[in-house]
Amino acid sequence: HEDVLKSPGAYAVFKNFGDSSINFDLRFWTDRFDRWWLVASEVTVMVYDALKDAGVEIPFPQRVVHLRSADESAARALAAEPPAESKKEKAGD
Repeated sequence: HEDVLKSPGAYAVFKNFGDSSINFDLRFWTDRFDRWWLVASEVTVMVYDALKDAGVEIPFPQRVVHLRSADESAARALAAEPPAESKKEKAGD
């Protein structure tokens, strides 16, 4: 990134293991104090894009909901067919 200083050099620090992740802090310096927050955001997006381009997938926690019982009207709503236009959108996916 053009606003990241070459010296001192940037580096990554391993922080810990998350539920579905390995956590690092990225450390770099900028002299653009008026927009350091924007530089940090742009660098983060660049790292994300580089990982994606390299085929590295970022895991996101998955949640599964199991219904043991449901109100009769809720059960009917959950079992209902989606509207016709939703079916068309899904068919095009």
